[in-house]
Amino acid sequence: MPCRGLISGGSVVTDIIKMIDRYPPQDETSVVRSIKRWGGGPALNILLNLRNLGAEYPLATIGTTGDDDHGDFLRSLLNNHDVNTDRLITIPGQPSAQVDVMTVEATGRRTFFYLPGAADMTTADLFDFTDTPFDVFHTGAPGLMAGLDRRDANGDNGFVNTLRKAKQAGLFTNMELATIEPDHLCEVTLPCLALLDSIIINEHEAGMLAGIDPRPNGKVDWDRVEDAARRLRDLGVSTLIGIHFPEGGIAMDKEGCFFRQSSVAMPENEIISAVGAGDAFASGLMFGFLDGWETARSMRLAVANAAVSLLSDTTTGSIKPWRDALDFADARGFRSQP
Repeated sequence: MPCRGLISGGSVVTDIIKMIDRYPPQDETSVVRSIKRWGGGPALNILLNLRNLGAEYPLATIGTTGDDDHGDFLRSLLNNHDVNTDRLITIPGQPSAQVDVMTVEATGRRTFFYLPGAADMTTADLFDFTDTPFDVFHTGAPGLMAGLDRRDANGDNGFVNTLRKAKQAGLFTNMELATIEPDHLCEVTLPCLALLDSIIINEHEAGMLAGIDPRPNGKVDWDRVEDAARRLRDLGVSTLIGIHFPEGGIAMDKEGCFFRQSSVAMPENEIISAVGAGDAFASGLMFGFLDGWETARSMRLAVANAAVSLLSDTTTGSIKPWRDALDFADARGFRSQP
C-alpha cells in the first residue's frame, strides 16, 4: 500500500541506557560501565527507524512529555529526524516518561525499569484524526500508560477508543506491545485486536494473547508461532501479523499465507545490545509493507534491520538505509530454518 504518511501515538520515553557488568541477584551490586541517553518507546522508535531506513513520507507523533530536559531532548531528537511534534504536548509538573535500560555488557541482554511520568497523562481525548493527512496510525504500548489503559463508562479502554477513532477516519492501524505480566497484557490488548489492521510483536506476547506456548521445550516452535498468528487473526487482526524471536520471525498476510524468515547469523563479538531489536524488526516489516513490497522481501528486511540494531546500545542509533541493511545481512548470512 502506498503510504501518504504515518502518525504514531502512545509511549514516547527517554531511555537511560546503563551498560553493566552483570545483572545482580537482589541485595547484590553490579558495576555500571557507561551511561547514555536516547529516545525510546513504540511511538518514537518506529518514526526514527522508518526515517533512517529511507521513508520519505511525512511522519508525526501524538503524545505527552514532561516539562523537563528529557522532554526537550525527545522533541529535539524527533525534529532532527524530520518528525512533526506539534501534537507532542508538554505536561507541567510532570517528569517525562523514562526507562532505565540495564544492559549486561557481555551478552547484550537487558532489563527495563519504567517511570511513566507524563505518559500516564496521555488519554484518548488527545487524539483527533479529523481531516488528517496521514493514512497510517501506529500505537503502543498497552499496559504501560494509565491514561490509555483506563476504561470509560462503556467499559472500553483508551487504546480501544483511540483505535476506533483512527478506523473511523479511514486510517490503517498498527500496534506494538511491551512484554508485561500476562493477565494484564491480555486485559488491555485483547479488546484492541478487532480494530487492528496489523500487529507486530514477539513470540512471548503472541503466545500470551493466543494462549499458546511458543517454546514448550525452551526452543521456539515455528508451527506453534504460526498457530498463535492464526488465533490473532481469529481475534480480529485483519491484514498483517508479524511475530519475531531471536531465531527469526513469521508473517501472516491478508490471505492467510505464511512467510518464515530466519535471523541473521550475527557474530557474537558484533552484538552490543538487543534493546532495539524488536522495534527494528517491526519497522523493517512495516517499511516494506507500506512501500508495496512482497511479504517475503519485507521479512528479509525485518530480520536485517533487527540485526543492524544489535550494533548499538540504543534503540535506533545504528539503523541504516534499507539497501545497506540488506547488504549487511547478506554479508553475514542467515541461520538455518526448520
